Amino acid sequence: MPATRKLADIVPSPRVAEGWPCRRLAQGVDTWVETYSVLFDPPVREAAERSLLVARSQDAPQPFAVAPGDDMAVSPFGARGFRLVLENPDWSLMIRSWDHDYNATVRYSSAGLWQHGLGRLRDRAQAALRELGTWRFEDPEPTLSRVDYAIDIDAPRFDPRAELVERFVQPRHAKAAVYVKGLRAETFTVGKLPGLQVTLYDKTREIRDASGKEWMYDVWQLPRDHPHAVWRVEVRMGGDWLKDHNIRGIGAWLGTWRQLVSGALVDRRMTEGDDTRTRRASVHPLWWAAIEAAGGLLEDITDRTIAEAKINHMARYDTLTGLPNRLGLLTRLRSALDERNGDRVVGAIVLDIDRFQVVN
Repeated sequence: MPATRKLADIVPSPRVAEGWPCRRLAQGVDTWVETYSVLFDPPVREAAERSLLVARSQDAPQPFAVAPGDDMAVSPFGARGFRLVLENPDWSLMIRSWDHDYNATVRYSSAGLWQHGLGRLRDRAQAALRELGTWRFEDPEPTLSRVDYAIDIDAPRFDPRAELVERFVQPRHAKAAVYVKGLRAETFTVGKLPGLQVTLYDKTREIRDASGKEWMYDVWQLPRDHPHAVWRVEVRMGGDWLKDHNIRGIGAWLGTWRQLVSGALVDRRMTEGDDTRTRRASVHPLWWAAIEAAGGLLEDITDRTIAEAKINHMARYDTLTGLPNRLGLLTRLRSALDERNGDRVVGAIVLDIDRFQVVN
């Protein structure tokens, strides 16, 4: 069994937790982006291209039937790096090209995730992709490229002063920033390194001034005129960071998300008090509530990571020769094709060896 460590054994608990109410209102995945390899049917390509031309000429989205009960629209604007974008309120399909591998990126909206859940949205997206074409590879499991995990906390006594940015513990060489409006801090960005950052912001003000997502009050089970701010602690994980932690798909995420989120919040934490030695200072009650919501335990997953790496190696390499097998070759080709830039060409050399079975 993997060893676990209690949160209080790692960082000092809040000194003023009593009488300092912090209530978790909701938590969950707020953004999920994954990429599939799809061989789109020729009639689908032609219909989509026609709809794109009409959308651009009329400067308005054009309806596009994808799957029963899941109609979408072709956007006239698209997105940088993508040929075509199909979208509806719950999810969007961004097509990088018709012919390349890993060409179909699916992004699930915040509203869709909170209302329907990740599992149902993925089922809908995969059903739609099967209507549009076929998987390019035997294993259709997509590559995960971004996850945002949000924890919303009602903390009526929290005083968002700009100088709190100095009370954050963060990894060396990481960056921290604060956005101030008037005399009040509204957003803290902590530990902004490539692939991972933690953000603390006033979600109620963001709803009022920017996004208009008033349906979040229903998720929180609060009235629209709730008298004080709801603060969101959000861990944003990018593709490179996920790959470095061997999180390439939903299976790996479901097995380790509590450790990943808890670890990020401990390494990038807000403290309280007057102790100038920030790393020894007590964790702020609001931050403590967020870590506990994520599980409050940090698991030592070293042994499991080694075991998973061995299993992964055995699946992709021949045990006798140590050479990549068919799955290993396909994995390398997919990675090379996915990572190519501009005019870079990816090639493969095929050697046909007669009577190789006699040697092997």
